[in-house]
Amino acid sequence: MLGVLSRGKKLLVAGLDVLWGGLLFGSYLVGKPQPPRGNRIPIGVDLLSSAALVGAAWALRSATPPSGPVRRFATRIAVGMSIGAVSDVLMKVSVPAGMAGFSLGHIAYISGILGLSDALGGSTPLRRYGAWAGWIGLGLLGWAVVVHAGPKSGRPLSWAALGYCALLASTAGVATGLSLQRPRYAPLLLGSTLFVLSDLIIAMRIFNPELFARIPDSVRGDIIWLTYGPAQALIVNSVLVALADPLLRATPAPGQD
Repeated sequence: MLGVLSRGKKLLVAGLDVLWGGLLFGSYLVGKPQPPRGNRIPIGVDLLSSAALVGAAWALRSATPPSGPVRRFATRIAVGMSIGAVSDVLMKVSVPAGMAGFSLGHIAYISGILGLSDALGGSTPLRRYGAWAGWIGLGLLGWAVVVHAGPKSGRPLSWAALGYCALLASTAGVATGLSLQRPRYAPLLLGSTLFVLSDLIIAMRIFNPELFARIPDSVRGDIIWLTYGPAQALIVNSVLVALADPLLRATPAPGQD
Protein backbone atom coordinates (compact mmCIF):
# COMPACT_ATOMS: atom_id res chain seq x y z
CA MET A 1 0.00 0.00 0.00
CA LEU A 2 2.73 2.47 0.94
CA GLY A 3 4.53 1.60 -2.32
CA VAL A 4 2.54 4.29 -4.11
CA LEU A 5 4.23 7.01 -2.01
CA SER A 6 7.68 8.49 -2.40
CA ARG A 7 10.23 7.58 0.27
CA GLY A 8 9.94 11.01 1.85
CA LYS A 9 6.14 10.87 2.01
CA LYS A 10 6.28 7.34 3.42
CA LEU A 11 8.51 8.51 6.25
CA LEU A 12 6.42 11.61 6.89
CA VAL A 13 3.06 9.83 6.99
CA ALA A 14 4.43 6.89 8.98
CA GLY A 15 6.12 9.25 11.43
CA LEU A 16 2.94 11.27 11.97
CA ASP A 17 0.90 8.11 12.46
CA VAL A 18 3.42 6.81 14.99
CA LEU A 19 3.39 10.19 16.74
CA TRP A 20 -0.41 10.09 16.90
CA GLY A 21 -0.41 6.58 18.37
CA GLY A 22 2.37 7.37 20.81
CA LEU A 23 0.67 10.50 22.09
CA LEU A 24 -2.73 8.89 22.50
CA PHE A 25 -2.05 5.33 23.58
CA GLY A 26 1.36 5.96 25.11
CA SER A 27 0.02 8.62 27.45
CA TYR A 28 -2.91 6.38 28.36
CA LEU A 29 -0.63 3.46 29.22
CA VAL A 30 1.82 5.43 31.34
CA GLY A 31 -0.47 8.16 32.67
CA LYS A 32 -2.07 8.36 36.09
CA PRO A 33 -5.81 9.04 36.57
CA GLN A 34 -6.43 12.77 36.86
CA PRO A 35 -9.38 14.21 38.79
CA PRO A 36 -12.20 14.88 38.38
CA ARG A 37 -12.85 12.56 35.39
CA GLY A 38 -10.07 10.07 35.99
CA ASN A 39 -8.59 10.51 32.52
CA ARG A 40 -5.05 9.25 31.96
CA ILE A 41 -4.52 11.11 28.67
CA PRO A 42 -3.61 14.70 29.65
CA ILE A 43 -5.60 17.57 28.19
CA GLY A 44 -3.46 18.98 25.42
CA VAL A 45 -1.88 15.66 24.52
CA ASP A 46 -5.22 14.55 23.07
CA LEU A 47 -5.34 17.69 20.94
CA LEU A 48 -1.75 17.17 19.79
CA SER A 49 -2.68 13.68 18.63
CA SER A 50 -5.40 15.20 16.44
CA ALA A 51 -2.90 17.73 15.09
CA ALA A 52 -0.63 14.84 14.05
CA LEU A 53 -3.51 13.36 12.05
CA VAL A 54 -4.16 16.72 10.39
CA GLY A 55 -0.55 16.71 9.25
CA ALA A 56 -0.86 13.14 7.98
CA ALA A 57 -4.06 13.99 6.10
CA TRP A 58 -2.49 16.89 4.23
CA ALA A 59 0.71 14.93 3.60
CA LEU A 60 -1.37 12.18 2.00
CA ARG A 61 -3.30 14.74 0.00
CA SER A 62 -0.04 16.17 -1.35
CA ALA A 63 0.93 12.65 -2.53
CA THR A 64 -2.15 12.30 -4.76
CA PRO A 65 -2.21 13.16 -8.49
CA PRO A 66 -2.92 16.85 -9.18
CA SER A 67 -6.45 16.06 -10.37
CA GLY A 68 -8.97 13.26 -10.41
CA PRO A 69 -11.10 11.34 -7.90
CA VAL A 70 -8.33 10.38 -5.48
CA ARG A 71 -7.26 14.04 -5.19
CA ARG A 72 -10.82 15.14 -4.51
CA PHE A 73 -11.32 12.37 -1.94
CA ALA A 74 -8.04 13.17 -0.17
CA THR A 75 -8.89 16.89 -0.13
CA ARG A 76 -12.25 16.31 1.51
CA ILE A 77 -10.78 13.93 4.06
CA ALA A 78 -8.05 16.46 4.92
CA VAL A 79 -10.61 19.26 5.20
CA GLY A 80 -12.86 17.10 7.39
CA MET A 81 -9.96 16.14 9.66
CA SER A 82 -8.84 19.76 9.94
CA ILE A 83 -12.34 20.87 10.92
CA GLY A 84 -12.45 17.99 13.38
CA ALA A 85 -9.24 19.13 15.07
CA VAL A 86 -10.69 22.63 15.49
CA SER A 87 -13.90 21.08 16.78
CA ASP A 88 -11.91 19.16 19.40
CA VAL A 89 -10.96 22.52 20.90
CA LEU A 90 -14.48 23.93 20.52
CA MET A 91 -15.99 20.89 22.25
CA LYS A 92 -13.96 21.63 25.39
CA VAL A 93 -15.44 25.13 25.48
CA SER A 94 -18.95 24.69 24.08
CA VAL A 95 -20.68 21.42 23.19
CA PRO A 96 -23.06 23.05 20.66
CA ALA A 97 -20.12 24.76 18.91
CA GLY A 98 -18.22 21.49 18.83
CA MET A 99 -21.22 19.67 17.38
CA ALA A 100 -21.60 22.32 14.69
CA GLY A 101 -17.93 22.00 13.77
CA PHE A 102 -18.00 18.20 13.61
CA SER A 103 -21.14 18.40 11.49
CA LEU A 104 -19.26 20.41 8.87
CA GLY A 105 -16.41 17.92 9.01
CA HIS A 106 -18.76 15.01 8.41
CA ILE A 107 -20.36 16.77 5.48
CA ALA A 108 -16.86 16.87 3.96
CA TYR A 109 -16.37 13.16 4.71
CA ILE A 110 -19.73 12.23 3.19
CA SER A 111 -19.03 14.27 0.08
CA GLY A 112 -15.62 12.64 -0.32
CA ILE A 113 -16.95 9.10 0.11
CA LEU A 114 -19.83 9.63 -2.31
CA GLY A 115 -17.49 11.12 -4.88
CA LEU A 116 -15.14 8.15 -4.59
CA SER A 117 -18.05 5.75 -4.94
CA ASP A 118 -19.18 7.51 -8.11
CA ALA A 119 -15.66 7.39 -9.54
CA LEU A 120 -15.41 3.64 -8.91
CA GLY A 121 -18.75 2.93 -10.58
CA GLY A 122 -20.87 -0.16 -10.23
CA SER A 123 -22.78 0.91 -7.14
CA THR A 124 -26.53 0.34 -7.05
CA PRO A 125 -29.12 2.64 -5.47
CA LEU A 126 -30.22 -0.20 -3.19
CA ARG A 127 -26.66 -0.72 -1.93
CA ARG A 128 -25.94 2.97 -1.40
CA TYR A 129 -29.25 4.24 -0.08
CA GLY A 130 -30.20 1.03 1.69
CA ALA A 131 -26.98 1.14 3.73
CA TRP A 132 -27.44 4.86 4.31
CA ALA A 133 -31.03 4.44 5.54
CA GLY A 134 -30.07 1.48 7.70
CA TRP A 135 -27.38 3.47 9.48
CA ILE A 136 -29.64 6.46 10.02
CA GLY A 137 -32.06 4.04 11.66
CA LEU A 138 -29.26 2.75 13.90
CA GLY A 139 -28.23 6.30 14.74
CA LEU A 140 -31.78 7.25 15.71
CA LEU A 141 -32.05 4.09 17.80
CA GLY A 142 -28.83 4.98 19.58
CA TRP A 143 -30.17 8.48 20.23
CA ALA A 144 -33.43 7.07 21.62
CA VAL A 145 -31.65 4.67 23.99
CA VAL A 146 -28.85 6.96 25.14
CA VAL A 147 -30.34 10.46 24.95
CA HIS A 148 -34.14 10.33 24.80
CA ALA A 149 -34.42 7.67 27.49
CA GLY A 150 -32.01 9.54 29.75
CA PRO A 151 -32.90 11.83 32.63
CA LYS A 152 -31.78 14.94 30.74
CA SER A 153 -33.88 14.41 27.61
CA GLY A 154 -36.25 17.06 26.27
CA ARG A 155 -33.73 19.86 26.36
CA PRO A 156 -32.93 21.82 23.16
CA LEU A 157 -29.46 20.26 23.02
CA SER A 158 -30.92 16.77 23.15
CA TRP A 159 -33.01 17.50 20.05
CA ALA A 160 -29.97 18.97 18.32
CA ALA A 161 -28.22 15.71 19.15
CA LEU A 162 -30.91 13.88 17.16
CA GLY A 163 -29.88 15.55 13.92
CA TYR A 164 -26.21 15.21 14.83
CA CYS A 165 -26.57 11.44 15.35
CA ALA A 166 -28.31 11.14 11.98
CA LEU A 167 -25.46 13.01 10.28
CA LEU A 168 -22.72 10.90 11.88
CA ALA A 169 -24.67 7.77 11.03
CA SER A 170 -24.83 9.03 7.45
CA THR A 171 -21.03 8.94 7.25
CA ALA A 172 -21.09 5.31 8.39
CA GLY A 173 -23.92 4.64 5.95
CA VAL A 174 -22.12 5.89 2.86
CA ALA A 175 -18.92 4.18 4.04
CA THR A 176 -20.89 0.93 4.28
CA GLY A 177 -22.17 1.41 0.73
CA LEU A 178 -18.61 2.03 -0.48
CA SER A 179 -17.33 -1.05 1.36
CA LEU A 180 -20.04 -3.22 -0.18
CA GLN A 181 -19.05 -1.82 -3.55
CA ARG A 182 -15.31 -2.24 -2.93
CA PRO A 183 -14.44 -4.30 0.19
CA ARG A 184 -10.91 -2.87 0.43
CA TYR A 185 -12.48 0.25 2.01
CA ALA A 186 -13.59 -1.68 5.12
CA PRO A 187 -11.11 0.30 7.31
CA LEU A 188 -12.98 3.47 6.36
CA LEU A 189 -16.21 1.80 7.48
CA LEU A 190 -14.60 0.75 10.77
CA GLY A 191 -13.39 4.32 11.35
CA SER A 192 -16.81 5.85 10.71
CA THR A 193 -18.41 3.21 12.97
CA LEU A 194 -16.01 4.04 15.79
CA PHE A 195 -16.85 7.72 15.30
CA VAL A 196 -20.55 7.00 15.85
CA LEU A 197 -19.69 4.94 18.93
CA SER A 198 -17.49 7.69 20.34
CA ASP A 199 -20.19 10.31 20.00
CA LEU A 200 -22.80 8.05 21.54
CA ILE A 201 -20.48 7.77 24.53
CA ILE A 202 -20.23 11.58 24.65
CA ALA A 203 -24.03 11.74 24.55
CA MET A 204 -24.14 9.17 27.33
CA ARG A 205 -21.85 11.30 29.48
CA ILE A 206 -23.94 14.43 28.90
CA PHE A 207 -27.52 13.10 28.89
CA ASN A 208 -27.36 9.76 30.68
CA PRO A 209 -24.62 9.95 33.35
CA GLU A 210 -25.92 6.88 35.21
CA LEU A 211 -25.40 4.75 32.11
CA PHE A 212 -22.00 6.36 31.53
CA ALA A 213 -20.99 5.49 35.10
CA ARG A 214 -21.37 1.78 34.28
CA ILE A 215 -18.31 1.93 32.04
CA PRO A 216 -15.33 0.43 33.95
CA ASP A 217 -13.26 2.97 35.87
CA SER A 218 -10.06 1.92 34.09
CA VAL A 219 -11.25 3.28 30.73
CA ARG A 220 -14.18 5.58 31.49
CA GLY A 221 -12.08 8.73 31.63
CA ASP A 222 -10.44 8.07 28.25
CA ILE A 223 -12.88 5.90 26.34
CA ILE A 224 -14.08 8.77 24.18
CA TRP A 225 -10.57 9.49 22.88
CA LEU A 226 -9.70 5.80 22.70
CA THR A 227 -12.55 5.34 20.22
CA TYR A 228 -12.52 8.76 18.54
CA GLY A 229 -8.77 8.84 17.88
CA PRO A 230 -8.67 5.51 16.00
CA ALA A 231 -11.83 6.56 14.15
CA GLN A 232 -10.12 9.63 12.73
CA ALA A 233 -6.89 7.72 12.04
CA LEU A 234 -8.73 5.07 10.02
CA ILE A 235 -10.65 7.71 8.06
CA VAL A 236 -7.48 9.69 7.28
CA ASN A 237 -5.46 6.64 6.27
CA SER A 238 -8.22 5.45 3.95
CA VAL A 239 -6.56 7.78 1.46
CA LEU A 240 -3.77 5.18 1.30
CA VAL A 241 -6.33 2.62 0.16
CA ALA A 242 -7.56 4.96 -2.55
CA LEU A 243 -4.00 5.71 -3.68
CA ALA A 244 -3.34 2.00 -4.11
CA ASP A 245 -6.69 1.19 -5.76
CA PRO A 246 -5.99 0.01 -9.33
CA LEU A 247 -9.49 0.99 -10.44
CA LEU A 248 -8.85 4.59 -9.47
CA ARG A 249 -5.36 4.67 -10.96
CA ALA A 250 -6.95 3.62 -14.24
CA THR A 251 -9.57 6.35 -14.07
CA PRO A 252 -8.86 9.37 -16.31
CA ALA A 253 -8.63 12.66 -14.43
CA PRO A 254 -11.79 14.62 -15.28
CA GLY A 255 -10.31 18.05 -14.58
CA GLN A 256 -8.30 20.16 -12.21
CA ASP A 257 -9.48 20.66 -8.62
